[in-house]
Amino acid sequence: MSKWLQEHAGRGVTEGDAAEIFATAYGQAAIMRNAVSGFEKSGLHPYHPDIFTSSDFIAADVTDMPLEAVEATACVRGCKFL
Repeated sequence: MSKWLQEHAGRGVTEGDAAEIFATAYGQAAIMRNAVSGFEKSGLHPYHPDIFTSSDFIAADVTDMPLEAVEATACVRGCKFL
């Protein structure tokens, strides 16, 4: 992005420019080494089910609600399925 801004000083970025910038960056980043690394780091291949600990998912606790609470919230907004 900074290279593009230097080459086009004083010019705003249009949608077409954004697509060009993205395509350039994606072409440089979307390489086999990065894909393989992503599968390894996530524990998908080789399979490693214990790669993440429960503390890695602590942010998701705010969405942990009993199903009844979710259904009650939905019915306040006009539930017709119960």
